[in-house]
Amino acid sequence: MPVSCAGSNRYTPRYSTKSGLVMLEGSKRMAEAKPLYARAAACEAADAMERLDIALAKAELAT
Repeated sequence: MPVSCAGSNRYTPRYSTKSGLVMLEGSKRMAEAKPLYARAAACEAADAMERLDIALAKAELAT
């Protein structure tokens, strides 16, 4: 069931932050990023950008 990520409880910006860390530092940051990807994937999108972040988080978890 999707989780509301409204207000200060938003996880999708963390997706972008962790994605950047993984791109810069490689697999050594992946263990830290996976739980945040999972939290982002569980969110209910408030707008189109969040839908993209959630879709990217789900794709990252599938790999």
